[in-house]
Amino acid sequence: MESERPDKRQRTEEVEYPAQCSDIWFDDGNVILQAENIQFRVHRGLLARHSSVFKDMFSMPQATASTEESHAPGGPPIVYLSDAASDVQYALAKLFNLADPEDEKKAPTISQLVSALRIGHKYLIPRLWNDSVSRLRCAFPSNQVAFRECLYKRDDITRDNTATAIRVLPSETLLELVDTVAEVGLQTVLPPLYYRILLRESLNTLIDNPYPRDNRARAYLLGGRAELLCSLSHSVAQWLKLNAHGVVCTTPAECRKAGYVAYADIANIRFPIGPWINGLQTGMCAHCNEQLQSTLSVVEGMSWVDLPRVFRLPAWKDLKDFDIS
Repeated sequence: MESERPDKRQRTEEVEYPAQCSDIWFDDGNVILQAENIQFRVHRGLLARHSSVFKDMFSMPQATASTEESHAPGGPPIVYLSDAASDVQYALAKLFNLADPEDEKKAPTISQLVSALRIGHKYLIPRLWNDSVSRLRCAFPSNQVAFRECLYKRDDITRDNTATAIRVLPSETLLELVDTVAEVGLQTVLPPLYYRILLRESLNTLIDNPYPRDNRARAYLLGGRAELLCSLSHSVAQWLKLNAHGVVCTTPAECRKAGYVAYADIANIRFPIGPWINGLQTGMCAHCNEQLQSTLSVVEGMSWVDLPRVFRLPAWKDLKDFDIS
């Protein structure tokens, strides 16, 4: 007797409907922005006021090349964005003043700064762009004196709420800024950003961290790290080799010994730019210590001038920044 076959079940594909972002959903909104699978219902007029890109988009009879527009049944048109939902949510919350007032008093985190840079750059939104760029230039200035001051104070980038420019969460590193800063065309920010990354992160972190995504940038960081360390240790070694203690030194043997101890501390550990030079204690006499600090100051100045080249970038005078104004 032939066994009964079970009825064939019709296969149905599960449709994943987009979720509404309750924090950014205005019932009287006249446009829906969808990023990934999240929808935001907002007002065209307010978007157009902040962004010339959205203003032009809404004035066109057809959607732009980077968007696709349709209509929700009985609702406003839907504009599909290719951006990350988290980027769009943060940007809209900032534009419509929907963020927690207490959070507004704090410096943005790395991820928040990245979101503001991406959306501000792509849609030409001065409110997002200008604040983000100002914070980056504060933390990573292209002026040597200002940069040294940042390294001395160290209150612009912190892991707590005292940060004046950028707040780095325990799960974040400055490495996460590299790709975005390069993509949005802030070339003058890159050399000091690379340098501060080297000061903050271990060699293992530079190698193993998933950021930057661009392997060339990772290679520039690793190569720059090696070159900066070598240039400083080489300069100190040359100073010792030339017997720079001179006739003024009354304890040349002791100073020479202390000099080699200082060299061991500096070599492969210290980077040439930073306030540590002024506070260096070597155990040498005042004259020899002053001579070494003078040598280190010269190396610091030369390293700053050469910093872009170390990271395979054009010279300082040739670095350009994107500007939306």
